[in-house]
Amino acid sequence: MPVELTPSTARLALGAGRTSFAAAWLQPQLAGRLFGLRRAAQTDVALPFLMRLFAIRDGALGLITLLAPAERRKQVLAVGVVVDAADLAAAVLMAKDRRVPRATAVMSALAAGFAVALGVFALRD
Repeated sequence: MPVELTPSTARLALGAGRTSFAAAWLQPQLAGRLFGLRRAAQTDVALPFLMRLFAIRDGALGLITLLAPAERRKQVLAVGVVVDAADLAAAVLMAKDRRVPRATAVMSALAAGFAVALGVFALRD
């Protein structure tokens, strides 16, 4: 049975998705491999550190998206849209630079773009 996408369900989906990504903090190399960074996940010592920074940031954004009181939700969602738009820009630059696998850049851009779309839609509430 499909769930109707309303601004409220978009906010919940965005918050839940971000919060679940915080699990990457525990397994940063696995998360890197899931994003297509196979070679880097095995050899780059900075990858686990950077993945953990990203994971905890996303987890915090997810929790505040889910727990913000009604009068603060629009502000929280707007901050999330700005962060996601910056992530989208970073993915585009990453694709242009060609220093990461194309699949990684595309997956990152799609994830960030989807988050921007959900955030903007949730702001309609």
